[in-house]
Amino acid sequence: MERKALGRGIASLVPTAAPRLEPRSEEPAANSSSPGWKAGGLISVPIDQITANRYQPRRDFDQQKLEELAQSIREHGVLSPVILSRKGAGYELISGERRFRASSIAGLTEVPAVVRDVQPEGLLELALVENIQRADLGPLEEAAAYQELVDQFGYTQESISQRVGKDRATVANLLRLLKLPTKVKQALNMGQITVGHARSLAGIPEIERQLYFCEQVMNERWSVRELEIHIAAKRVIGLKAKMKDLKPLPQHLVQILDELRRRLGTQVRLIPSGMKGKIVVEYYSEEDLDRIYEVLIH
Repeated sequence: MERKALGRGIASLVPTAAPRLEPRSEEPAANSSSPGWKAGGLISVPIDQITANRYQPRRDFDQQKLEELAQSIREHGVLSPVILSRKGAGYELISGERRFRASSIAGLTEVPAVVRDVQPEGLLELALVENIQRADLGPLEEAAAYQELVDQFGYTQESISQRVGKDRATVANLLRLLKLPTKVKQALNMGQITVGHARSLAGIPEIERQLYFCEQVMNERWSVRELEIHIAAKRVIGLKAKMKDLKPLPQHLVQILDELRRRLGTQVRLIPSGMKGKIVVEYYSEEDLDRIYEVLIH
């Protein structure tokens, strides 16, 4: 059962009506010393005084959709204000980053805004809730935002669930997705597997089996139920065929291998040869290689 999130949520921060701004408005910038400014009311804020939400959970903005929104803004103006907080002499977005970006593309110099006093955790929390309510976040983006609430602000899974209106189990399952190998996360982001598939894969302790079953899902187009049946039956014939010629590793090397996989977030193999051997680290894109490189040098 879904909980009620943040009282009235984002809607509680926004007045019932918003002014229409024309592209390239020449109106003077509004600030706390302007005659028409009042705390908490609608004001026009110069775009160059606004910075993006430092805790914005959404990482990908579809450029084509931004262009479409920009065209709508050129024709109809900005119909809903962005929500800002004070940051030094300027402002920081709480929510409305798509409107902010599209307004800039449309050529506006100002946007309608509501200014609110918000603590740092509120910047992430409200941006997160807005994106969830709009179904704009991908599962990994949502999971990363939850993890930031945990790491930066000391939230528990229970407190996150209460604030965003989702069951604790849902929050826990999403957080588990962050531990999946990079190749599996890429498949999820590209729509090659579903969140249901990813959750089932996250329940497998061995990275090799996670990668194997992910490949099977993509190649055989298994449903989530079919994947669960194969996992339960331990049907890893293809994996066993690959590994049957490998000798079992000593326990101390198994521990080293597990730690390398956790640290690097990818498939790692040890190939011992007497007192020597090889370490094979897999990567699945140039970005993945860059990520592994950064982990290794820091």
